[in-house]
Amino acid sequence: MPAVHLSTVLLLFSVTVSAAYRYDDAVRCNIEVQSYSLTEPCVKPVEGFIKLNGRRVWEAGCCDGGVKPRHRGVTITTVDPITCTPGNFYTFDTYAVTTAATDLANYLLWLPSDSVVVGVTGDEPSKMLSAALPVLKIAGVHVSDVQIRGNFAFVLQKGYPSKTQFVKSITNGVPISKLSINVVGTTSANLQIVTISRYNVRLHDD
Repeated sequence: MPAVHLSTVLLLFSVTVSAAYRYDDAVRCNIEVQSYSLTEPCVKPVEGFIKLNGRRVWEAGCCDGGVKPRHRGVTITTVDPITCTPGNFYTFDTYAVTTAATDLANYLLWLPSDSVVVGVTGDEPSKMLSAALPVLKIAGVHVSDVQIRGNFAFVLQKGYPSKTQFVKSITNGVPISKLSINVVGTTSANLQIVTISRYNVRLHDD
């Protein structure tokens, strides 16, 4: 297991990803992910979260007087689509910690095949991300063009890069981006990931 670095995050860019996993229509897990990055000045509170079937299982925030914890870099978790429960949460500070990108890459490589993986970023994920980029690319997450204080979020099934769905903002000029997807299937091998919508919204429109 790689070392995990939990750190502060200043945020003002938001990404929302929604995914629904269905097995024989008997089990349904809705996943919403919102990640974000800093835009200055800090004009209003912003937050990030992961929700499973509407239940918040992870959150972060800034410009809120310290109400929510702050996370910087890339946060990863796995989701069991049958029970709709998360695995552990790991935040890799790819802004300030030189080994964080290697730790992130090693963790993604360590995860078992067929794992459903959710990734979100906060504050500034790109400064020291380079060591993780090849592994992310193999997984179908193409974020090598994301600049300082850009942002990205993704949902993937390990071993099936063609199914990967992700959203990114190359810079922080558009503070909110949203992606909605459905994942439907009866077995790990035949899960289908279908994009419902993908769009960007400026902060004053949110």
